[in-house]
Amino acid sequence: MSCWWAGTLGNNRKKIDDDDGASRDSKSVALVVGVTGIVGNSFAEILPLADTPGGPWKVYGVARGKRPNWNEDNPVEYIQCDISDRNQTQSKLSLLTDVTHIFYVTWASRETESENCKINGLMFRNVLEAVILNAHNLRHICLQTGTKHYVGPFQFFGKIEAHDPPFTEDLPRLEFPNFYYTLEDILFQEVSKKEGLTWSVHRPDNIFGFSPHSLMSIVWNCYAIASDGDLIAEHEIWACVDPSAKNEAFNIHNGDVFKWKHLWKVLGEQFGLEEYGFVETEKRISLAETMKEKGAVWEEIVRENQLLPTKLEEVGAWWFVDLIFGGEASIPSMNKSKEHGFLGFRNSKKSFISWIEKMKASKVLDVTKFLDEHPAGGEVLVEVAGKDATREFSNIGHSKEAQNLLLKYQVGVLQGHAFNEADKNASFVESKHKEMSAFVIKDDKMPKYQVFLEFVLPLVFTGFYFGYRYL
Repeated sequence: MSCWWAGTLGNNRKKIDDDDGASRDSKSVALVVGVTGIVGNSFAEILPLADTPGGPWKVYGVARGKRPNWNEDNPVEYIQCDISDRNQTQSKLSLLTDVTHIFYVTWASRETESENCKINGLMFRNVLEAVILNAHNLRHICLQTGTKHYVGPFQFFGKIEAHDPPFTEDLPRLEFPNFYYTLEDILFQEVSKKEGLTWSVHRPDNIFGFSPHSLMSIVWNCYAIASDGDLIAEHEIWACVDPSAKNEAFNIHNGDVFKWKHLWKVLGEQFGLEEYGFVETEKRISLAETMKEKGAVWEEIVRENQLLPTKLEEVGAWWFVDLIFGGEASIPSMNKSKEHGFLGFRNSKKSFISWIEKMKASKVLDVTKFLDEHPAGGEVLVEVAGKDATREFSNIGHSKEAQNLLLKYQVGVLQGHAFNEADKNASFVESKHKEMSAFVIKDDKMPKYQVFLEFVLPLVFTGFYFGYRYL
């Protein structure tokens, strides 16, 4: 049995057993399709690590757009490719003859499920046809889908009878169109063309993770589950290197339950808010309606805090938040993964916090004025001067007050950030509150708790889900 990385957080990964030592000496080459999404970004960070099972790994990353600056530090050979274009996919991916593993973690969204089946099937088949025939050492394909496998697509939510939870991987398909089924069928067809090629299917729930390329009231007082982006990546790597996981489908989530009403307080603390929350009533709140005509307010938040330039409609899918807030969560079973040897898990609360902290990172700070005030002495700051000190800051375990001081000393963002005119004209606005956060706005415009309610919380939720949507 090969059980590894059974820690509670990504930085605490621990290889607890490995009876396949030979695989550690072999060269593995990964093709991550959707590398700028939540799980794709996790792959870009995890696969190149020295202790990643199955390695050392060489990594190709495919995405539709130009490589974003926040992804440039990852040692990945980036390939810009629109995989919905068969000719472009063939011309670019057929050249990758050394690929040994494919991690397919992307999808496209259309108006109807029939259209979803068509576009997603086309994209997946284009990739497999370009790689399978040319990558002679290809050994395994990981396909990521999700728990809509058991409840049906968004189009049919509330209109069909889903399976009775907890969901197990052997449940039959529903008698409705579902692009997850289309992808699985294509996978089985293409894998059968190459002897010895194996596969695995991974079905996460709502995803916690990081990607500024992300676009879904959540069940407030009911139990919910989530899938950490790093944990999903670890699960798929496990399926590649453990023989017992070959040619199987697995559910994957953090392994615990939580209530969104309890995470509300956590979010408030993360953004340095003293006032947060809302009055619970019988009347349901629609974020799709609430967020109409709020684009200008979001642009002000972006400008004043030098966030990545985005439009509100690019980062928020309010209909999805309304959808998730409107029903009780169904919980898939993790028994099969455990029985096959995967013991990884996450504390969802800690996972939630860690991804929020990552979203707030990548800032440039001038702490010259803080040298004499630093509790551990100014030499600690001098040691990391001119460097990315995110890891050092996080490892110490700073208090919330210390974390909220970061913006006070922010002077810009990392080199390579593409500023627009609004960014160039922006200036830091000193807050009248004791604590500051990455989402401070002018006090005379809107109370901080209202910004949190109307922008920060929904954006965090939508980012967690839709991060792997875009190539």
